[in-house]
Amino acid sequence: MFFIFYFQSFGNDSLNNLMKKYASPSEPAAQAKKINEAHPSEQESIRKLPNKLPEQPALSKQDSRQKHHLTSEVSSSPRINKKNKNDENTPPQINKTPASLPEISEVKKEDEFLFGDWAGVKETLSGIGIDVGIKYKLDWVRNYSGGLDAKSITVGNVDITSDFDLEKIAAIKGLNFIVYALGNHGGHPTEYIGDSFGTSNIEAPTAFKLYEAYFQQIIDDHFTFIFGLRDLNVDYYSTESAGGLLNSSFGISPSFSQTGVNGPSIFPSTALALMFKYESPHSFYFQSGIFNATAGDPAHSSGTHITKDTSNGYLYVWETGFSGGENESRYKYGVGAWAYSKAADATDTSQPSGQNSGLYFLLDCNLSKEISVFLKHGLASAKYNQFSSSTEIGITYLGLLQSRPEDILSFGLAQAEVSDDYKVTNGSKSTESVVELSYRMHLNRGISITPDWQYVKNPGVAQDVEDAQVATVRFEIEF
Repeated sequence: MFFIFYFQSFGNDSLNNLMKKYASPSEPAAQAKKINEAHPSEQESIRKLPNKLPEQPALSKQDSRQKHHLTSEVSSSPRINKKNKNDENTPPQINKTPASLPEISEVKKEDEFLFGDWAGVKETLSGIGIDVGIKYKLDWVRNYSGGLDAKSITVGNVDITSDFDLEKIAAIKGLNFIVYALGNHGGHPTEYIGDSFGTSNIEAPTAFKLYEAYFQQIIDDHFTFIFGLRDLNVDYYSTESAGGLLNSSFGISPSFSQTGVNGPSIFPSTALALMFKYESPHSFYFQSGIFNATAGDPAHSSGTHITKDTSNGYLYVWETGFSGGENESRYKYGVGAWAYSKAADATDTSQPSGQNSGLYFLLDCNLSKEISVFLKHGLASAKYNQFSSSTEIGITYLGLLQSRPEDILSFGLAQAEVSDDYKVTNGSKSTESVVELSYRMHLNRGISITPDWQYVKNPGVAQDVEDAQVATVRFEIEF
């Protein structure tokens, strides 16, 4: 969410234009000819040009990693509170994470923000080590058929982020402090659709709260340590190519997001965490984290609640794999695991409690400059969860229309398998699935619109709820 800006003065732009027009990398004679052919007012400037355009300095791993964090968001799946057969058609209470698209480029241009550089304020702050960002999303959601009721509703979300570069501010090498405030308002589409996943990944209880606040220390470009309130899905179980889809299942996956007292540390409630990541020079990575098993305060959804209570134990997460490349060669392949330290109650109350744990793997890569694909599959302990497995697959196409090179077309399929114990106890169907098609149109000055269509099969895995067709239009403004 944070962005780093680079601006050149009018004079530098003019010099660059002359260089691109007349400078020759290896042919002085040809350059002399161009001088003679040039307009007299340009000849003196051309004579002073170097024979070769200056190369851009390569980014260090630390700079690249900070840019990746500041320009990327990922979507988390809903926290699913289990319901039993006596709940009739009452949908599960869910919370979802806001999603954004993979960035077209790491460095954003001034005209990609509604108010540009805020009359120089952003550049000034960045110069002293403070990068800020504000983004607002508004979803209009209409359940056209099926589900629980055919209604329309709006959902809103605002993100306010600040990154304090303590190397610039206090001369502490590699240390940053990140603060992320979150505001949510509007209705709850799930109340009318009845699904378990969540068709709008910004749906959450109305609140304005501190979402993330953590220190990030990078050492020797290969080691990263994080401590504080942190969204687990920023680092684990995430695929960049899924960012264009609005359904929450394309985030961290229902097989994981359904777990915990108040869900794992994902949107809209995070928990204190201690994390470590190692990145080798040859694309291999390994990361591990320990989170408080209680995210926020289950009894109070609004406001900021940082609990030190560890009576529900801890959540341990690991992931390893290979990640690297740029543009059409970008790739990420990983496997992960998670486990809770405290025993969980079994769905079948006649069975003893035990450890709730799971595994997952993911694939995310570009097939070309325009096309990227992703695949994720996760498993969860069948005795303690509604869903024992979930799978998500999708494809995105950048610049489908030649006249609109920044538009993104996304298509995804997701399905979750219901555990046998849950089916027997609640008399539910065996699966819930969704098909989604979205098209994000980038407009001028930081504004985008995303029309989206979803078909939800077996909403809430309830026997008496018909398949739903849901249309959404997302309006997004980046200030």
